[in-house]
Amino acid sequence: DAIPLPFRLARSRLAPHLLRYIIRRSILELFVRQVFYNDSKITTAIVDRYYDLFTREGNPDALLAIVSAPFEDHTVYLTELTQPTLILWGEEDAWIPVEHAYRFDELLPHSQLIVYPKEGHIPMEEIPKRSSQDVLAFLSKKLVTTTKERK
Repeated sequence: DAIPLPFRLARSRLAPHLLRYIIRRSILELFVRQVFYNDSKITTAIVDRYYDLFTREGNPDALLAIVSAPFEDHTVYLTELTQPTLILWGEEDAWIPVEHAYRFDELLPHSQLIVYPKEGHIPMEEIPKRSSQDVLAFLSKKLVTTTKERK
């Protein structure tokens, strides 16, 4: 799979020295446009929030630490998880293809997968009401099941 542009940039050798200086609001807006499927949902306030969060003290260094860490594939351990797991995924995710969602669902023994058509990388922001309702329904179902099991 192709690595998304922000991660490729952050992994370059010059990134630690240049990231603070080259990241402008326009570049963050480009990234936001990549993760949202529906451009009409992107507002100035959303782009400003992402820019403010990214430029907050410590956040650029934290991002660099995360993306430059050596990759270790731990997916084999997913089969050992016993807790119920909800997977939410946008079908049009441009950064991490939906095939990964199906793979997680296959590996996790107690998972529920919800794939949102015509949504991107962050359905919780593109469709906050629907995705939060799905999370609440999942948690309610699991809480009821857990309560019944304890009796």
